[in-house]
Amino acid sequence: MKISTPKITKKVKDIKISKTFLHEVINSYLSNKRQGTAKVKDRGEVAGSGKKPWRQKGTGRARAGARQSPIWTGGGVTFGPTGNENYKKKINKKKKRLALVQAIAVRLKEENIKVVDSLELEENKTRLAAKAIDDILDGEKENKTLLFLKDYDAEIVRPFRNIKFLTIKTVSDINAYLVLMNKNLIFTKAAWESFIAERGIK
Repeated sequence: MKISTPKITKKVKDIKISKTFLHEVINSYLSNKRQGTAKVKDRGEVAGSGKKPWRQKGTGRARAGARQSPIWTGGGVTFGPTGNENYKKKINKKKKRLALVQAIAVRLKEENIKVVDSLELEENKTRLAAKAIDDILDGEKENKTLLFLKDYDAEIVRPFRNIKFLTIKTVSDINAYLVLMNKNLIFTKAAWESFIAERGIK
């Protein structure tokens, strides 16, 4: 298995990396993953009768109209989530492309992108797959790692899928969030060539 580190091209070397911009894009990806299903009960939805707890005057206590009041323990919640919140944030294609190029540039400058000519093993065993990944990463197993294939191949994926710190994706899935949330990136040669051709990172 031949392992190489892609060269930093002039385009990648000269690109200006904006942490503020990347932060904005990553926040958008995270917001778009939120389901918005959190919900609490307001005072109209809390179980209980409408009976006044005690008479209005003469008890020495504060006035109270219902046990479902938000100021009471077990009462309703004021201004809580209703389950209808929409957290979606639109990211246009130009921003997505730019963020991905910047994210790849970060990993290239760190030399945390590896390209392998083949992932074929003597046997489809997780033990051999783990050894291959360990050789590629030179022992840096404590960091989250992404393995990119050009196309999904069950025979290749099978021995690698049980490696705890490894996530397997195809090139079509790549985005800035995935790149920045994983310290190491491994591409098959076919996947890397496909990626740089499609994204214009030459």
